[in-house]
Amino acid sequence: MVLCIGILTSLFSALTLVPMLSGLFLDRREANIMLESDRQDGEFRGGNWIERQVARMSATFRQFQNRLEATLLSAANWSIGQGRKLRRLSVLGAMSVLLLATLTLLPQTDYLPEATVIL
Repeated sequence: MVLCIGILTSLFSALTLVPMLSGLFLDRREANIMLESDRQDGEFRGGNWIERQVARMSATFRQFQNRLEATLLSAANWSIGQGRKLRRLSVLGAMSVLLLATLTLLPQTDYLPEATVIL
């Protein structure tokens, strides 16, 4: 029950509080200035040192995210692109083998107590 309440509280926070607080910390004008500076020369020169650090970390994260998206897109095109039935079957087979290997590596649950059923 405690775990369920913790997960629901986290979900509520992620869906309501985090977007609201991020909207308070960074307005649209500031975000557009930071994005434009990233596109032009990669260096944000406005604001105080905290805003510059946030802009630098944001630019680094965007570069990492763009590289990750490109890698995932090329992997998806390689594996499920048009006219690649053998690759699709090999990817499906590899995933099936990994699933079966994972299921065989799970420990036995005989150490757990028997469940009590109350009718």
